[in-house]
Amino acid sequence: VAHLFGMDHPDYNEPWNYGEEALRIFKKYDSLRYRLIPYLYSHQYEMYKTGMPIMRALVLPYQNDVNVYDITDQYLLGGSLMICPVTTKGAKTRTVYLPEGDWYDYHTGKLFHGKQYIHVVTPLDIIPMFAKAGSIIPMQPGMTWVGQRPADVITLDVFAGSGSFTMYEDDGRSLEYQQGKFSETKLAVINENGAMKITVAKPAGTFTPEKHNYSVNVAAGKLPSSVSVNGKAMEKGNAAKAGNWEYKESIGRITINTGVGNDAELQVEVKW
Repeated sequence: VAHLFGMDHPDYNEPWNYGEEALRIFKKYDSLRYRLIPYLYSHQYEMYKTGMPIMRALVLPYQNDVNVYDITDQYLLGGSLMICPVTTKGAKTRTVYLPEGDWYDYHTGKLFHGKQYIHVVTPLDIIPMFAKAGSIIPMQPGMTWVGQRPADVITLDVFAGSGSFTMYEDDGRSLEYQQGKFSETKLAVINENGAMKITVAKPAGTFTPEKHNYSVNVAAGKLPSSVSVNGKAMEKGNAAKAGNWEYKESIGRITINTGVGNDAELQVEVKW
C-alpha cells in the first residue's frame, strides 16, 4: 500500500485528494493491510530477532536464480507473498517473473509453476500478488485501526502445498515481549496422497492471547470430496455457520468454519 501523506500547501497528498476512484482503491488495500496484521506482526518479530526485513528483494531468497538479479519492481512481503506493483501509467498488463516453486494468484487462486515469466492483466484496482504454495497466512477481521474491534476470528489463508508458519502474539502495547512475555502458535500444512492436513497447535508461551476461533480458506482449485475438523466430518453448506464448509468455484477456494478456538488444538483434513 502506498504511504500517502503531506501538508505542503497547495499539494496536499491525502488519498481523498486524488478523486473517488483513487480513494476507493486505496481503502481496498488499506483494509487488506489491516487484515494482514497477524502475518505482518509475526514477521516484524522475526525482523526484531534476526534482522530479516519484511520487504525482501527477490535476490535475497533466490540467490542462485540469475533471472531475479535485475528485478527491481517485484518484492516479497514476508516469506509467503510476492507483490508486483504496476508503475507504468495506463498499463493494462505487466510481465511478472515467478521464481522456483509453485505460485497462486492471490486474487483468483489460479496456480502457476515457477521459473517462468507470465503476463497478467492489471486493471487499475488490481495489484498483482502471488502466494507461494504451502503458505499459511493468518488474517484478522477487517478494521480501520488496530484494536478497533476484537480479533475474535483468525482466518488462515492456506495455499495448497506443504509448509509452516509461526504466528507471534503479544499485548501490542508494552515492551514486556523483551522479557519473554509473548506467545507463538505453530501452523503447518501437509499435502500428500490426495489429501491436505492443516494443523494448528495451542499458543505456547507466557502470554495468553485473546480468544479467537479459526476459519480456514484453502486455495486448491478443486471441489473436495470431504472435509473434517478434529476427526469430525463437516457439513457442506453455508460457511457462515460453524461446522460448515463451502466451495467457491469462481476463486477456487474452500472456506471452512471450524468452530474451534485457540484454546484447543486444531486439525483440518481435506480430501479429494
